[in-house]
Amino acid sequence: MGITRGPSPLGWVCPCGKTGGQKAEHKEGPRAVDWWRGPEDVAITRRLRAEHDAVKPVVERIRSVADGLSTHEPDVEPARLLLHDLENEVISHERADERLLVPLMDRMLGGPDTTAGISRTHAEIEHHVSRLHRLLAVLPPGEDSTDVDPEDVVELRRLLYGLYAVLRLHNSQEEETAFSLVPAATRAPTG
Repeated sequence: MGITRGPSPLGWVCPCGKTGGQKAEHKEGPRAVDWWRGPEDVAITRRLRAEHDAVKPVVERIRSVADGLSTHEPDVEPARLLLHDLENEVISHERADERLLVPLMDRMLGGPDTTAGISRTHAEIEHHVSRLHRLLAVLPPGEDSTDVDPEDVVELRRLLYGLYAVLRLHNSQEEETAFSLVPAATRAPTG
């Protein structure tokens, strides 16, 4: 039996098969959890989805920067600029997801077992960005970046491709779980 979600004649259906107005029973007992507790949950999720979409270009830049690295004439300045955006945009968004979205999903989907993968990828993203920060901190800055050892360029490229893969997987997880459950925005009738 597959997961059912989306619109139904009775409202939105959550992955457990209940409609938006019903309670979902946790698989391990009679404990009931609310699906959407109100417009605040929907508003939070929509805001986080907007942030999620806004950081996608930074995620795609990771691959571009990695592709552009060369061991022959290393220029790590694009990686430094990318790191700034990762630390200030992506990490702050992932922390907001962990603080706001994960508890909401726990409640909607029946507990932390359902969101453990997303929480783990949040931690992995922070770990990769931290490692990237440490590597770039020891590499020569600016004009001296051409003095970077080829081995460091290979390591930088490896870190960037790894971070890119984790972020793409993570984004898919969020899009296929929490964000797919958000009811479509209602539009005012025209006419």
